Amino acid sequence: MALILVFTDQRLIADTLYKKKAAVAIGFGSTSKSKIDWEDCSHGSKEKYKKPPYSMSKGDNCELRAAQFGLGVLGQLYVATDLKKLSPYLPDATLGNVVGFENDAGAGFILLTFGPRTLRLPYAAPPKQDQVIWNELSVAEGFANTNQVQQAKDLLDDPDQGLRTAPASSFSAAFDIDASVSLFRLKATSPGLSGISHSSLLQLAYLRSALEKEPEGRNPTAEPGCGGIGGEDFTITNAVVRFTLSSPCGFALVPGPDGKMPARVFIGNTLIQGGTHVLDGIAWDHDTFVGARIQYRGGSISLGRVRFVNCTFDVIDTPRGDQVIDLAISQVPHLEIGE
Repeated sequence: MALILVFTDQRLIADTLYKKKAAVAIGFGSTSKSKIDWEDCSHGSKEKYKKPPYSMSKGDNCELRAAQFGLGVLGQLYVATDLKKLSPYLPDATLGNVVGFENDAGAGFILLTFGPRTLRLPYAAPPKQDQVIWNELSVAEGFANTNQVQQAKDLLDDPDQGLRTAPASSFSAAFDIDASVSLFRLKATSPGLSGISHSSLLQLAYLRSALEKEPEGRNPTAEPGCGGIGGEDFTITNAVVRFTLSSPCGFALVPGPDGKMPARVFIGNTLIQGGTHVLDGIAWDHDTFVGARIQYRGGSISLGRVRFVNCTFDVIDTPRGDQVIDLAISQVPHLEIGE
């Protein structure tokens, strides 16, 4: 009896899925006028994606070899050898650049590393929301590094929207921190991208605070008014202060009758619920804000072990403001900014 073996080329021909111009997955796709039917490399899961913003290109990436991404071997390293293949993933790579290439078979993704950036391309499951946004940020950095500012901005508009519409549970603390580092690099590389990057950073600060556990309920010990802190030096410690959730009232320095601001205001070990609070000019120590709107206008500030829980942020777009945002996202234990 003859044994006939039939081979198909299905496993050899695979595609790359893009959101705008950022590669987000490897697998198999077929297109119609308005959608893409997508399967992973094992044909184990299926998804549908709307055209646009999604698109796809044909290739053989399910071979999962470095050469399919435009990389060659040089000693123990991978280097860029074919920019036509590599540029869609790393727009700023040039011939001879060292690029990290890893096939994580257990997790089912290819990881490309270039300088401080990574691009993760899942091939065993559809991409998750945080993975898509991460790749968009990575490719946007590549465009910014080659002065393709409009290309970068077009990509950054999408993560900015995604961070606002996806549930906070879609993003881990590690993602929030890593994404903020990417956005801070973008602001430093291209001032023209500062506005959109800053907008996303403010949303990341909120998302990071949404992961924090709310402290146990305690009865308020103070019901402050809405006039701000003015005139005399002011100290409050070991208190529970409650404002209406969306109230414009809160802690903020205002001039006293003599027109001068208080010289020393200290708020410590205090739970502050609701309200709108201006951080400037106040020494905060071991305080917790819950459901509050946090404002920073660029003045002197002292923050020590301050926690933010389900808070929104309105922070000036300056290097000083970036320090405050970084504290909120990375939970730096202390920040001191002088006059």
